[in-house]
Amino acid sequence: MRAHCQSPRVRIVLTRMRTWTWFLYLCGFLAVCVVFSKKCRWEIQEDAPEVYWINMDKSRQRRASMDTLLNEIGFRHFRVRGLTPREIYIPDDIEQTWRTAWCKMNTTWEPPLHSSLNMTEYTSYTSALCGRGKKKNTPKELGCTTSHLMAMYMAIYSKTAKSRYAIIVEDDVYFPFDVNFNALAAAAPKGFGIIQLFNSNAMSMERTWNQFTTRNELFVERHPKRLFDFWSTCAYLIDREAMRPVIDAVLRKHNGWWQFKVVAGITSPCVPRVSNTT
Repeated sequence: MRAHCQSPRVRIVLTRMRTWTWFLYLCGFLAVCVVFSKKCRWEIQEDAPEVYWINMDKSRQRRASMDTLLNEIGFRHFRVRGLTPREIYIPDDIEQTWRTAWCKMNTTWEPPLHSSLNMTEYTSYTSALCGRGKKKNTPKELGCTTSHLMAMYMAIYSKTAKSRYAIIVEDDVYFPFDVNFNALAAAAPKGFGIIQLFNSNAMSMERTWNQFTTRNELFVERHPKRLFDFWSTCAYLIDREAMRPVIDAVLRKHNGWWQFKVVAGITSPCVPRVSNTT
């Protein structure tokens, strides 16, 4: 309504101001690009961690963008095909306990050889699946979780790795500045398994920043049973040796299938109960 009360002169001034603002923004953007290109050259060392990035088959543009980005930086990197819920078989006995307080750790279903069964749409199955109950977990979240387990498996058993560490990211991640990840890992608390590199919760990020600025805490220990801890699968660094026994316990090849044991969620303060009979 107020726009109708403005004189033509006022509207012209506002238009010019907007034009001038956009011009300054453009100049600033170009300046940032120039500075970025001069100062943000990555110096990737031969023993830098490998990067494993998860990408769905349907996301072709993201695949192309990640290939370009990581090649320009110089990372040795590998695409991890994202699993879809349609290719993960959930046996009946596991389905029945998925969203309950109970956790069945081994299915009684035995996967047949792929060549002997017409189940070509499946590539994997769940031997155990523990959830948070009340239908809080979804098949898409299961696909995300298993894809990340697969990425860690590939990183741990890499034949080309020259670093003890590996970086796992999703396909919408951008690396804005040079990071010596080996030096970062060396500065981390001893015995870590995973260093979270990204957080999507604003309040959690602010709290972490305050801990750094007021207490000089560079690393913050998180625990899945602690309330108000926020996680993200967007980007993280793993110690390949520390995570090897974890991955070996939840992922293996069986009869041509990938077998997953997944704890899909934990309800604080209680973890799922494990039945003595299963």
